Parts: sequence; structure tokens; C-alpha cells
Amino acid sequence: MPIEKRYTIEQISKLDQEARQLVNMFSAARIKIGLELARRLKEFEQHKLYLRLDEQSYPNFARYLESLDIKYKTAREVIGLYECFVVEGGKDIDELAKIGYHKLTVIKPLLFKKDGERYELVKTKTELNRWLSDAKSDMTQEDLIQKRREYEIGEHEHKFIKFHVCTICKLKEIIN
Repeated sequence: MPIEKRYTIEQISKLDQEARQLVNMFSAARIKIGLELARRLKEFEQHKLYLRLDEQSYPNFARYLESLDIKYKTAREVIGLYECFVVEGGKDIDELAKIGYHKLTVIKPLLFKKDGERYELVKTKTELNRWLSDAKSDMTQEDLIQKRREYEIGEHEHKFIKFHVCTICKLKEIIN
């Protein structure tokens, strides 16, 4: 049986700080690499460069993505973030790397709408910057989702419902 290690509050705090720093570094690397990848994938798709590599192996963009072991949906998501925040929003990839991927996906539909083949910023640059600032803050993803909901719905009085959840199948049933 392993011996239980005892930790001082200082050791726990240090481990917590290290974990938080590593999470920030991981998140920054993920979004930076994702947006750089999106830039290249956008070029491949836009100019059909995959056909020039090997038209038989890559007759379409989806087949090219398969060869990279990237799901089409994932590629569309990162390309969408790149098109919105970098191309249309004019933001720097290094600056966006300070914001988590999921937080960007939360605020994207509020700030941008797809008009045909391209995204369009539907809010002011000031609003874009404010939402990016909120996303960059220590606000959680759930807090950001709630803030977006309240922004979209407006002020209102909350109305709550009660329900039971089956512990086996997770079926939810409203209680009257």
C-alpha cells in the first residue's frame, strides 16, 4: 500500500500555481497553433491546393483533411475562428492566444454572422474588444455563456423550474 504523502498549504499553493501556469501555456499553445493551422488550411481550401498535391488522393478538401487526421468539423471550427477574429476582427494571433479556445467559440456567434462565404463583424470594434477582454479575464466559460445569454435576452426576472433526474438513464422530468 502506498504511503500517503502529507502536503503543507505552501506546497499545495505552489502546485496549484504551477498547474494554472501550465494550463495557461497549454491553452495559449493550442489556440496559437490552431489559428496558424487554420490560416494554412484556409489557403489550401480557398485555392484548392490539395488538388495540385495529388488530385486522385485528394479529390476534395475533406479527403485532404482526412490525410492530416483532422475531422472536417474541427477544421471548420478553427477556420471559422481564424476568419472571424483574425481576418474580419483584425486581431493578432499572439493576442488571441491569451484566450481559451472554448471562450472564443462562446463569443463568436454574438459578434460575427456568416454572410454567404465570409464572416461579418456585426458589433462595433469597441464591443468586440470588450468581449475579448471579458474572455481574457478570469471569468469562467460558464460565466461567459451566462453573460452572453443575458446580453442576448436582456434584463428579465428569472423563472426557475424543478425537475428530477433519473440516476440510471439521466432522463429529466419536470416537477409541477
